[in-house]
Amino acid sequence: MKKIIAAFLIVFMQSLCVVNLAFAGDFTYDIISQKLADELTTNISSELAPGDYEMNVSVENADGTSELRNFLYCKDADGNILWNQWCTGETPLIDPVQLQDITVQSELPTYSPKTDVQTVQDIAVSTFAVLSYLTVGLGHAMNLTGGAPVNDGGSNTRAELAELELKILERSKKRRRFGDLLGMWNKSIFTFMDSTFVNVSKRVSGFSPAITRSTSDASYLRAMTGSLSLILYPIALFLGFLALNDTNFQALPPTAATLIAMLMLGVFDSFAGLLSGLVFFTGCLITGHISTIHELLISIGLLAFSFCPILLSSNLRPIRRHVFNSHDMWERITDYCLGTILTVWIISQMVDALPGLAGLQLSIVSQWKTVCIFGGIAILLRRFLEDIALNQYPERLEKTELVHPSPTVRQRLSKACIQIAIFAFLGHAFIGTSLAFWLGVVLFAVPKLTSVFSEELPKSHSLVRIVPNAAIKIVAVLIAGGGISYYYLAGVSDAQTRINVGFYLLILPGSLISVLGLLSKKEETDDEWKYSGLGKIAYRFFGTLVFVVLALNTFKVDVFGKLFHFFS
Repeated sequence: MKKIIAAFLIVFMQSLCVVNLAFAGDFTYDIISQKLADELTTNISSELAPGDYEMNVSVENADGTSELRNFLYCKDADGNILWNQWCTGETPLIDPVQLQDITVQSELPTYSPKTDVQTVQDIAVSTFAVLSYLTVGLGHAMNLTGGAPVNDGGSNTRAELAELELKILERSKKRRRFGDLLGMWNKSIFTFMDSTFVNVSKRVSGFSPAITRSTSDASYLRAMTGSLSLILYPIALFLGFLALNDTNFQALPPTAATLIAMLMLGVFDSFAGLLSGLVFFTGCLITGHISTIHELLISIGLLAFSFCPILLSSNLRPIRRHVFNSHDMWERITDYCLGTILTVWIISQMVDALPGLAGLQLSIVSQWKTVCIFGGIAILLRRFLEDIALNQYPERLEKTELVHPSPTVRQRLSKACIQIAIFAFLGHAFIGTSLAFWLGVVLFAVPKLTSVFSEELPKSHSLVRIVPNAAIKIVAVLIAGGGISYYYLAGVSDAQTRINVGFYLLILPGSLISVLGLLSKKEETDDEWKYSGLGKIAYRFFGTLVFVVLALNTFKVDVFGKLFHFFS
């Protein structure tokens, strides 16, 4: 940028563009160079009242092209002009593309949720939409049945699921297929690891269902490639050290390429992803770069990002499924489409949450689409490989697959308490200690604790008719959250109040739906309507509609906001 095209435009924009802090999340700004700041300062009227201002300026680039750039400044009580900041002390949102060349943590602009209210609200809504779908959370047995994820936390249901898995595998064993007959399985060099991961998973299952799911996650890959699958673990170590090199051992996200590689590795093998995340976390820790709450939060967030998406995906929709008829085929197509788009949605929200965890504005958020696209491709390919393993390596799969034991009440209670503690820790980073914070924690905790003892609760079949099921739960929570944001929160002028009030109001629909789901009793005949006639047509039509809505929502199209605006 060399010179100002129109000085009069500056004064005109000053009179129009006073920044409203409450809605600062609607704007991003360019970082201004010192040279340009000096030029612009001379054109600001001395009679301008103290306050925060936005300035749109047409500037000419070195190649002769011109563009309209958006800058911000503050005039303090002493008449000083302060660029790239507000007098309130909050650093507004900078265009994340401009942060790509900043590699030193101390040089990154700070992140305040008050300047990004809409993103914080979207994260809250999406988090509890998923929680309404998965009331139990990580640690389920892998769903091979094609049914909805287990949502009552009961050991009886889990035992039945485990028994059904055994029956499926036994049936598969009786029809050995191409993969089982390969000559490589006669050599111990390819099979010596078959039982190792199963035994490790059994040992850790007593204290960590989530780690159990991670260590047993790649059973499909070990069934297909045997000990060759171990190549993923040196790759995991390499990616962990590469991430440390990218960030100079700072608690910051690595480059987009490295982050995508860690994500995709974790999709194909959750334990390998966990290993790469642990290398990065440990490297930051031992070099003294985890010394603040935000550094700890972003390190934990990146660790979760490296191995959790596939665990969530396998709970959202079956990771593999036997297909025997046209209905099974439709459900499998749904697994691919809906399971992928829901997981991509979770990935996008995890990327959006990184600045809040780090307390810094990060360039990685500008590349969320790239991260999501590669993550989606990996999820699709993972399900495809699972189908190959299930249908072509059934006997091998039996040898490498762990049937997850039913967790005890103590384990379920411990897991619920840990999840509540993590949620409270993360929520505190966004809104601090307040009445709204504690209300949100309570609303989060109620369905978690209720699911632990749901076997003892009375259940009603009539609730099945009013409680949304499967992915419709997510749509229902999104509609409720969108309505709260559009009709109530948008009218709250103070940003911090919007965050505080939204923290518990946006949790409420998902929490209520989760509790009602735990109190409902589903009969075997409740799903018969979807197998034939008009019920079958309606089921597939509305299923397709749900997918389209969730896909648009994943790529940040405000479907429900537009809908509310239309009817308003």
